[in-house]
Amino acid sequence: MTTSVEKRSFFWMYVSPSLFGVVRAVVGTPIDVVATREILHNKTTFQVLRETPYPDYRRGFQPNTMKFVIRTPAQFLFTKFFSSVIPTNLNPAIRGFTLGLLISGAETSLFNIFNSARTRFIQGTGWRELRQEGPSVLIKGLTAAWSHRALSSGIFYAVYEPLKQQYPNQGMAVSTCSGIVQVILTSPFYITTTERQRENAVSEPLYRTIIRLYNLHGFFKGLVFPALVPRLVHTTLITGIFMKLMDDKLGLIHRKV
Repeated sequence: MTTSVEKRSFFWMYVSPSLFGVVRAVVGTPIDVVATREILHNKTTFQVLRETPYPDYRRGFQPNTMKFVIRTPAQFLFTKFFSSVIPTNLNPAIRGFTLGLLISGAETSLFNIFNSARTRFIQGTGWRELRQEGPSVLIKGLTAAWSHRALSSGIFYAVYEPLKQQYPNQGMAVSTCSGIVQVILTSPFYITTTERQRENAVSEPLYRTIIRLYNLHGFFKGLVFPALVPRLVHTTLITGIFMKLMDDKLGLIHRKV
Protein backbone atom coordinates (compact mmCIF):
# COMPACT_ATOMS: atom_id res chain seq x y z
CA MET A 1 0.00 0.00 0.00
CA THR A 2 1.07 3.57 -0.50
CA THR A 3 1.20 6.28 2.09
CA SER A 4 -1.69 8.76 2.29
CA VAL A 5 -1.02 11.55 -0.22
CA GLU A 6 -2.79 14.28 -2.07
CA LYS A 7 -4.49 13.57 -5.38
CA ARG A 8 -1.92 12.96 -8.11
CA SER A 9 -2.86 15.48 -10.75
CA PHE A 10 -1.27 15.45 -14.20
CA PHE A 11 0.79 18.50 -13.26
CA TRP A 12 2.28 17.04 -10.08
CA MET A 13 2.89 13.61 -11.56
CA TYR A 14 4.30 14.50 -14.98
CA VAL A 15 5.05 18.22 -15.30
CA SER A 16 6.47 19.04 -11.86
CA PRO A 17 9.39 16.56 -12.14
CA SER A 18 10.63 18.26 -15.32
CA LEU A 19 10.22 21.72 -13.80
CA PHE A 20 12.11 20.58 -10.74
CA GLY A 21 14.75 19.22 -13.12
CA VAL A 22 15.33 22.77 -14.35
CA VAL A 23 15.73 23.92 -10.74
CA ARG A 24 18.22 21.11 -10.16
CA ALA A 25 20.22 22.26 -13.21
CA VAL A 26 20.23 25.91 -12.13
CA VAL A 27 21.34 25.05 -8.60
CA GLY A 28 23.57 22.14 -9.50
CA THR A 29 25.56 23.50 -12.45
CA PRO A 30 27.79 25.96 -10.56
CA ILE A 31 28.22 23.39 -7.79
CA ASP A 32 29.22 20.78 -10.38
CA VAL A 33 31.78 23.20 -11.83
CA VAL A 34 33.42 23.61 -8.43
CA ALA A 35 33.28 19.88 -7.62
CA THR A 36 34.64 18.81 -11.01
CA ARG A 37 37.49 21.30 -10.99
CA GLU A 38 38.47 20.25 -7.50
CA ILE A 39 38.92 16.70 -8.76
CA LEU A 40 40.43 17.41 -12.18
CA HIS A 41 42.90 20.05 -10.94
CA ASN A 42 43.56 18.61 -7.45
CA LYS A 43 42.58 21.84 -5.67
CA THR A 44 40.50 22.76 -2.64
CA THR A 45 37.02 24.26 -2.76
CA PHE A 46 38.31 27.68 -1.76
CA GLN A 47 41.07 27.60 -4.39
CA VAL A 48 38.53 26.78 -7.11
CA LEU A 49 36.12 29.49 -5.92
CA ARG A 50 38.94 32.05 -5.90
CA GLU A 51 40.28 31.13 -9.34
CA THR A 52 37.11 30.44 -11.34
CA PRO A 53 35.80 33.38 -13.44
CA TYR A 54 32.10 34.04 -13.00
CA PRO A 55 31.12 33.02 -16.60
CA ASP A 56 32.70 29.59 -16.06
CA TYR A 57 30.04 28.69 -13.50
CA ARG A 58 27.63 28.27 -16.42
CA ARG A 59 29.72 25.57 -18.04
CA GLY A 60 27.83 22.30 -18.24
CA PHE A 61 24.43 23.98 -17.93
CA GLN A 62 23.15 22.62 -21.26
CA PRO A 63 23.88 18.92 -20.60
CA ASN A 64 22.85 19.35 -16.97
CA THR A 65 19.48 20.80 -17.96
CA MET A 66 18.89 18.07 -20.54
CA LYS A 67 19.91 15.44 -17.98
CA PHE A 68 17.73 16.64 -15.13
CA VAL A 69 14.67 17.48 -17.24
CA ILE A 70 14.71 13.93 -18.60
CA ARG A 71 16.18 12.08 -15.62
CA THR A 72 13.97 13.51 -12.87
CA PRO A 73 10.69 12.20 -14.37
CA ALA A 74 12.48 8.91 -15.07
CA GLN A 75 13.55 8.71 -11.43
CA PHE A 76 9.93 9.25 -10.38
CA LEU A 77 8.67 6.55 -12.72
CA PHE A 78 11.42 4.08 -11.76
CA THR A 79 10.67 4.74 -8.09
CA LYS A 80 6.97 4.11 -8.60
CA PHE A 81 7.60 0.90 -10.56
CA PHE A 82 10.33 -0.71 -8.46
CA SER A 83 8.62 0.27 -5.21
CA SER A 84 5.48 -1.50 -6.38
CA VAL A 85 7.26 -4.80 -7.13
CA ILE A 86 9.65 -5.04 -4.16
CA PRO A 87 7.89 -6.79 -1.22
CA THR A 88 6.91 -4.35 1.51
CA ASN A 89 7.49 -6.88 4.30
CA LEU A 90 11.27 -6.71 3.94
CA ASN A 91 13.40 -4.98 6.53
CA PRO A 92 13.14 -1.22 5.69
CA ALA A 93 16.91 -0.81 5.33
CA ILE A 94 17.23 -3.86 3.06
CA ARG A 95 14.21 -2.85 1.02
CA GLY A 96 15.50 0.71 0.77
CA PHE A 97 18.94 -0.41 -0.41
CA THR A 98 17.39 -2.67 -3.05
CA LEU A 99 15.05 0.11 -4.20
CA GLY A 100 17.87 2.65 -4.52
CA LEU A 101 20.10 0.19 -6.33
CA LEU A 102 17.46 -0.55 -8.95
CA ILE A 103 16.33 3.06 -9.43
CA SER A 104 19.76 4.55 -10.00
CA GLY A 105 21.13 1.51 -11.80
CA ALA A 106 18.39 1.92 -14.40
CA GLU A 107 18.58 5.70 -14.81
CA THR A 108 22.40 5.80 -14.92
CA SER A 109 22.49 3.16 -17.64
CA LEU A 110 20.16 5.32 -19.75
CA PHE A 111 21.52 8.81 -19.07
CA ASN A 112 25.27 8.39 -18.57
CA ILE A 113 25.99 10.44 -21.70
CA PHE A 114 24.81 13.62 -19.94
CA ASN A 115 27.21 13.02 -17.07
CA SER A 116 30.09 12.57 -19.49
CA ALA A 117 29.06 15.66 -21.45
CA ARG A 118 28.81 17.76 -18.29
CA THR A 119 32.34 16.85 -17.23
CA ARG A 120 33.72 17.61 -20.67
CA PHE A 121 31.82 20.91 -20.94
CA ILE A 122 33.42 22.02 -17.68
CA GLN A 123 36.78 21.24 -19.29
CA GLY A 124 35.88 23.48 -22.24
CA THR A 125 34.63 20.88 -24.71
CA GLY A 126 31.48 21.54 -26.78
CA TRP A 127 28.92 19.43 -28.63
CA ARG A 128 30.98 19.45 -31.83
CA GLU A 129 33.98 17.84 -30.16
CA LEU A 130 31.77 15.29 -28.44
CA ARG A 131 30.17 14.33 -31.77
CA GLN A 132 33.62 13.76 -33.22
CA GLU A 133 34.38 11.23 -30.50
CA GLY A 134 31.49 9.09 -31.66
CA PRO A 135 29.66 6.42 -29.64
CA SER A 136 32.48 6.09 -27.09
CA VAL A 137 31.20 9.17 -25.25
CA LEU A 138 27.99 7.26 -24.46
CA ILE A 139 29.81 4.87 -22.17
CA LYS A 140 32.67 7.08 -20.95
CA GLY A 141 33.07 6.28 -17.25
CA LEU A 142 29.90 4.17 -17.26
CA THR A 143 31.23 1.50 -14.88
CA ALA A 144 32.34 4.08 -12.34
CA ALA A 145 29.16 6.14 -12.82
CA TRP A 146 26.96 3.09 -12.36
CA SER A 147 28.90 2.03 -9.27
CA HIS A 148 28.63 5.51 -7.79
CA ARG A 149 24.97 6.19 -8.58
CA ALA A 150 23.65 2.73 -7.71
CA LEU A 151 25.61 2.46 -4.48
CA SER A 152 24.85 6.09 -3.61
CA SER A 153 21.13 5.64 -4.07
CA GLY A 154 21.19 2.29 -2.28
CA ILE A 155 22.85 3.85 0.77
CA PHE A 156 20.49 6.82 0.67
CA TYR A 157 17.32 4.71 0.74
CA ALA A 158 18.81 2.24 3.23
CA VAL A 159 19.12 5.17 5.66
CA TYR A 160 16.01 7.05 4.52
CA GLU A 161 13.44 4.27 4.79
CA PRO A 162 14.00 3.29 8.46
CA LEU A 163 14.23 6.96 9.50
CA LYS A 164 11.14 7.88 7.50
CA GLN A 165 9.11 5.16 9.20
CA GLN A 166 10.36 6.29 12.60
CA TYR A 167 9.85 10.02 11.89
CA PRO A 168 7.08 10.17 9.25
CA ASN A 169 6.45 13.90 9.69
CA GLN A 170 10.11 14.93 9.37
CA GLY A 171 10.60 14.04 5.72
CA MET A 172 12.90 16.91 4.73
CA ALA A 173 15.18 16.46 7.75
CA VAL A 174 15.28 12.70 7.23
CA SER A 175 16.13 13.01 3.54
CA THR A 176 18.81 15.62 4.17
CA CYS A 177 20.48 13.47 6.82
CA SER A 178 20.30 10.46 4.50
CA GLY A 179 21.85 12.52 1.71
CA ILE A 180 24.75 13.58 3.91
CA VAL A 181 25.52 9.96 4.83
CA GLN A 182 25.30 8.99 1.17
CA VAL A 183 27.65 11.76 0.01
CA ILE A 184 30.35 10.91 2.53
CA LEU A 185 30.28 7.14 2.01
CA THR A 186 30.31 7.30 -1.80
CA SER A 187 33.02 9.94 -2.25
CA PRO A 188 35.56 7.50 -3.75
CA PHE A 189 33.14 6.48 -6.50
CA TYR A 190 32.12 10.04 -7.32
CA ILE A 191 35.77 11.06 -7.60
CA THR A 192 36.73 8.11 -9.79
CA THR A 193 33.69 8.69 -12.01
CA THR A 194 34.76 12.26 -12.71
CA GLU A 195 38.37 11.19 -13.16
CA ARG A 196 37.39 8.61 -15.79
CA GLN A 197 35.19 11.08 -17.70
CA ARG A 198 37.93 13.66 -18.16
CA GLU A 199 39.42 14.34 -21.60
CA ASN A 200 42.17 11.84 -22.44
CA ALA A 201 41.29 9.77 -19.37
CA VAL A 202 43.49 6.75 -18.69
CA SER A 203 41.88 3.57 -20.01
CA GLU A 204 41.93 1.20 -17.05
CA PRO A 205 39.61 -0.88 -14.85
CA LEU A 206 37.76 0.93 -12.08
CA TYR A 207 39.81 -0.63 -9.29
CA ARG A 208 43.02 0.55 -10.96
CA THR A 209 41.74 4.14 -10.96
CA ILE A 210 40.98 3.87 -7.25
CA ILE A 211 44.43 2.43 -6.52
CA ARG A 212 46.14 5.07 -8.66
CA LEU A 213 44.41 7.95 -6.86
CA TYR A 214 45.17 6.34 -3.51
CA ASN A 215 48.85 5.98 -4.38
CA LEU A 216 49.06 9.56 -5.68
CA HIS A 217 47.29 11.39 -2.85
CA GLY A 218 46.45 8.95 -0.07
CA PHE A 219 42.97 7.80 0.98
CA PHE A 220 41.42 10.97 2.39
CA LYS A 221 43.06 13.51 0.08
CA GLY A 222 42.63 11.34 -2.99
CA LEU A 223 39.32 9.56 -2.43
CA VAL A 224 37.29 11.44 0.22
CA PHE A 225 37.94 15.18 0.49
CA PRO A 226 37.90 16.28 -3.20
CA ALA A 227 34.49 17.82 -4.03
CA LEU A 228 33.10 16.87 -0.61
CA VAL A 229 32.08 20.41 0.38
CA PRO A 230 30.16 21.27 -2.83
CA ARG A 231 28.48 17.87 -2.82
CA LEU A 232 27.30 18.37 0.76
CA VAL A 233 26.00 21.82 -0.17
CA HIS A 234 24.16 20.33 -3.14
CA THR A 235 22.46 17.58 -1.16
CA THR A 236 21.45 20.05 1.57
CA LEU A 237 19.80 22.36 -0.98
CA ILE A 238 18.12 19.79 -3.19
CA THR A 239 17.50 16.43 -1.52
CA GLY A 240 14.88 17.51 1.01
CA ILE A 241 12.72 19.23 -1.61
CA PHE A 242 13.17 16.35 -4.06
CA MET A 243 11.99 13.72 -1.59
CA LYS A 244 9.21 15.98 -0.29
CA LEU A 245 7.79 16.11 -3.79
CA MET A 246 8.34 12.46 -4.69
CA ASP A 247 7.42 10.80 -1.39
CA ASP A 248 5.13 13.10 0.59
CA LYS A 249 3.35 14.85 -2.28
CA LEU A 250 3.08 12.00 -4.78
CA GLY A 251 3.50 8.97 -2.50
CA LEU A 252 5.55 7.00 -5.02
CA ILE A 253 7.20 4.82 -2.38
CA HIS A 254 5.06 1.89 -1.26
CA ARG A 255 5.37 0.87 2.37
CA LYS A 256 3.90 -1.70 4.71
CA VAL A 257 1.14 -0.10 6.78
